[in-house]
Amino acid sequence: MQDAVRPVVVAAGRVIVAPDRPVLDNAAVYVGEDGTIRDVGPEPLLYRRYPDVRRTAFPDATMLAGLINAHVHLAFDATPDPVATLRGGDPAAVRHIVAAHARELLDSGITTARDLGDRDGIVGRVRDEIAAGEAVGPRVLSAFAPLTSPQGHCWFLGGEVRDATQIRELIDRQADRGADLVKVMAGGGRLTPSAAPVWESQFTAG
Repeated sequence: MQDAVRPVVVAAGRVIVAPDRPVLDNAAVYVGEDGTIRDVGPEPLLYRRYPDVRRTAFPDATMLAGLINAHVHLAFDATPDPVATLRGGDPAAVRHIVAAHARELLDSGITTARDLGDRDGIVGRVRDEIAAGEAVGPRVLSAFAPLTSPQGHCWFLGGEVRDATQIRELIDRQADRGADLVKVMAGGGRLTPSAAPVWESQFTAG
């Protein structure tokens, strides 16, 4: 459950409301007790409209709506071998990487992230911790293990499937575990030497 927060009017030198709307100079946003933005407009107007609400101002800053990253792998390392920890199979180490990356995304302005592959549902568990207020990060949508062919791209994440029956069974299992979406490794990838080249399909159309 979302904890109540103190309402606040936050002012900035520039506020970007939407891509197709003009940038507002010397504007502000009003954030209500539920932590959501309730009003946007010129700074003097919001100060008059909410005279008893605390204020904070960043005259040299630009505010904009939270950004969405539609393709991340929170469990990957930022190293020359980004899947080394995943291959090692230490859940605690993987969870630490996932939680740290989630915090970094939020700090950079990402408020929703779509994770397209990890192992053992670790991203899903961190997703739930964030939603419960037990960890810090953006709203996360998790695909759990991506579907791939035997020894195909990222097979070590646990999503190997051989035929249509196994595809359906894995999708059902992951849906039951709380997956938000299904990721299919349609082609090969450079992270997996045993997989097909990037430009070749790993699955038939039937």
